[in-house]
Amino acid sequence: MRATRFLSGCKNGGVKLWWANGADLKGALQPCADCDGYTTLNHAMKITYPADRTVSVWIGTFSTEDDFEESVADSVESELPEDTDIVDICEAAYEEEEVPMIELLTGFSGWETFIAAAVAAAAVRGLTKANGALVCYDLECSGAPDQWGGLAFLGSFPGWGEE
Repeated sequence: MRATRFLSGCKNGGVKLWWANGADLKGALQPCADCDGYTTLNHAMKITYPADRTVSVWIGTFSTEDDFEESVADSVESELPEDTDIVDICEAAYEEEEVPMIELLTGFSGWETFIAAAVAAAAVRGLTKANGALVCYDLECSGAPDQWGGLAFLGSFPGWGEE
């Protein structure tokens, strides 16, 4: 089943994350616990899974592999749809030292389909090296923040893993 995650916010800045399975969002507005107002839809971030032939890529520089894994768990895994196991849809790579972006992303399943776009997105932000990368398949993040904890979100790109 296709699931989409939305952010909603109130006039006092309170934020609620919720999943919608389907297109009927009319009843989605609920009283806010932080104020007397009502929440409103804010499409600032939308996470869709499955999103056919789409990959989402995060990179970062970490002192240890444990730090990288903790950042992935706290910042990305916690945002995945309920009942979606990160090991089923994502691949990760960690190097002891920073390496050029193209080297870090080469070797992921289907890397040839998204590497040019991902490296270009990193270059626009001045990111040329990293030592940790996470690639999630059939996952689309639109309107997402650039930073997810210690991970820089490069974007969602056309691409796919092994068929």
